[in-house]
Amino acid sequence: VKDEEFKYVVVNNALAKFFGKNKVYILGKTDKDFMDSAEFTSIRNNDIQVLKTNSPLVTIDKIGDRIFESTKFPVSLKNGKTGIGGLIKDITERKKDEIALKKSELKYRTIVENSNDVIWTVDLNGVITEMSGSCLEIYGYKPAELIGKSFLDFVPTDQKEQDLQAVSKFEAVHDYNSKFIHKDGHIVYLSTNANIIKDENGNTIASTGASKDVTKEITSKIKLMENESQLRLLNQKLQSVREEERLFLSRELHDNVGQLLTGLKMDISFLEKKIFGTNKFENGIKDRYDSMKDLLNSSIEIVRRIATELRPTILDSFGLVPAIEGLVNDFNKRSEIVCNFRSELKDINLGEKVNIDIYRIIQESLTNIVKHSKASSVKIKIAKLQKKYVLQIRDNGQGFDFHKLGYTTTLGITDMQERAIQIGGILEIESKPGKGTTVLLTIPNANKNDKNNNR
Repeated sequence: VKDEEFKYVVVNNALAKFFGKNKVYILGKTDKDFMDSAEFTSIRNNDIQVLKTNSPLVTIDKIGDRIFESTKFPVSLKNGKTGIGGLIKDITERKKDEIALKKSELKYRTIVENSNDVIWTVDLNGVITEMSGSCLEIYGYKPAELIGKSFLDFVPTDQKEQDLQAVSKFEAVHDYNSKFIHKDGHIVYLSTNANIIKDENGNTIASTGASKDVTKEITSKIKLMENESQLRLLNQKLQSVREEERLFLSRELHDNVGQLLTGLKMDISFLEKKIFGTNKFENGIKDRYDSMKDLLNSSIEIVRRIATELRPTILDSFGLVPAIEGLVNDFNKRSEIVCNFRSELKDINLGEKVNIDIYRIIQESLTNIVKHSKASSVKIKIAKLQKKYVLQIRDNGQGFDFHKLGYTTTLGITDMQERAIQIGGILEIESKPGKGTTVLLTIPNANKNDKNNNR
């Protein structure tokens, strides 16, 4: 990377090795310090063109006895000005091979016929004019069966438009992904590199390239994606079952255990009026009674808290925003961390599934903050931006390095990300050691999903 004065501000080891200097020495210097006058003038003119046109430029440059393919493009610098970014690739050997191939057609044919890739040439109309013998093994066709026909005749319907556009440009392509219909009907996946052929007047007359059979790699990726999809569906089902179990346990605790404890409290209160109201009791019994009453009150509070954590009834009864407010209030009671919640909306109702997943993401985030952040404050904000809902959870804690997370913490983050994916959202986590952590959940199509958007 060069700055606006054409001085190097970023270099890699490869460039340092080429110049024969260390990176520190190169920084702050220009090409003039390393090249002769003619080389420097050419390079500088290219740099000026990139800045002047504010667009990328690809050139072939000769520096010393080496030939390079240079790709340069404008970049924004930290000072707000425009600099030049560049990638150079040593193509000296490739150029030597091209010259050698032009000198020896026999050598070229030997290379073609012994290549494991399909080497081909098509004219401006897409008609195949040359095809290497390896097409028999990869495509199932002999070269004579393909030459003279349009390559589009062997391309699947869903690929034709893309291939037609690529060929019509008649530009060099690298690692271009395409498909070919095998003679037996199955699809062959290809990775293609191609260049254009020009006549002595510089007019494009054909395109030639090599296509590598990557069917095994592609089918493996497809299978992996299918497995990931199945795992995601399984995880979604497990989460659904888990939420159902939580709802069941929450109701059991609230309706049965909670009522039993409340009834027991009423009975104890009745005994208190009948026995202790007469002031006829032995020493120590009143203290034991008060201790028992405190223990009962604590039990009722614990059952109530567990039931709420399993499935807050307020979420089903009053909606997401009141449920989050309740979660935050409970968090502030049980934690020394100050949590503030602000919503620009009175309520959000994206359906039971979405509401509970948003609630769980906040719940998991607060749990992680208590366990790991060492924060003193956390802010939760929900807003609606155009057609998107945005949830932000930000703490002022110690932050963390993603690469050093423990398995348990990673598992919790993965669960949050899976919940976000299942509801069509995007979950982003930004954190650096000493800089706190921000969890950002974005849910698109808010108007479509929100049951309250007309209120």
